Parts: sequence; C-alpha cells; structure tokens
Amino acid sequence: MSATRASAVGIRVLGGFEITVDGERVVTGSIGRRDADRMAKFLSLARGRKVHREQMIDALWPDVPLGAAANRLHKAAHFVRKAVGVADAMVLAGETVALFPHCEVTIDAVDFEQAAARAVAADGPEQRRLAAEAIDLYGGELLPHDPYEDWAFHHRQRSSSATARCCG
Repeated sequence: MSATRASAVGIRVLGGFEITVDGERVVTGSIGRRDADRMAKFLSLARGRKVHREQMIDALWPDVPLGAAANRLHKAAHFVRKAVGVADAMVLAGETVALFPHCEVTIDAVDFEQAAARAVAADGPEQRRLAAEAIDLYGGELLPHDPYEDWAFHHRQRSSSATARCCG
C-alpha cells in the first residue's frame, strides 16, 4: 500500500498493538524498528495523538543527547510512514509530532473507556447492558508486550481503573 492519505484508521492497544488503514491491517504487533514502534504506541495513547517534540524525546530517549534524539525522532517517523504506507501518517511540524493528524482515527482503549464510563453512570438494566457493551470492547491489557515502558504507566492505570469500575 502506498497512499498519500487515509480516510479511516483503527488503532488497537488493548491486548496487543495493531494499526488498520481503510479497513486493511497494515501493522500488527510491531512496526519492526524499536524506536518507530515505541513512537507509534506513545502517540496512540497521547491526547489527540499529538505531543510536543520535547515531550516525546524526554519519554522515549531521556538519556540521549538532544541532537541524537532529534535524529532518532526523524528516522522513527520515516519508518512509521513506511510501515503503514501513508505519507502523512507521522507529521513533524514546528514543535509538535502527530500520528495520523488528518484522518478519522478510532482507538480501542478510548472507545472502551468511554463505554465503561457510560456504564458506570447508568442504573439498573441499562447499566448491565452498557457494561456488557464495554466488556465486548475490552481486548485485554493495554500494550501487554510493553510492560516496562514508563510512559505507558498512567494509561495502564486508567485502563485498569475503568475495567474495575465497569466490569469488575
């Protein structure tokens, strides 16, 4: 696939890592390059899939000199674009880095957390129905193959908390 743009992107971070573009699975498990893989996962969990460049460098390469980290950032962005086959999949503009900024993106963890919140807010039979819907969206632990990534800790805690409140 070699598209300049994608219209719909799905990202799975619960139970594993997967990216689909326009209904076609393009990345499963790993992008193939450690830095690119971590960068895509990091941005998948960021609000709006966009962060300040320094925030990403601090999270992914905290002990690397700034010049070398900037080179890693650009190289990783290239490999993400190559892996998904979308020219603007990873956009470095000004001081920000964004993942699929021009696409309609769904992320399973976000969908699950929203469904869990609706279930918790409901009462009676409606609560049970909404909890069942949330459970259907739960694909497993958040990024289970990345248990030691410090930047995923708070996201993992939020996902676990939503699971416990809704479905526990």
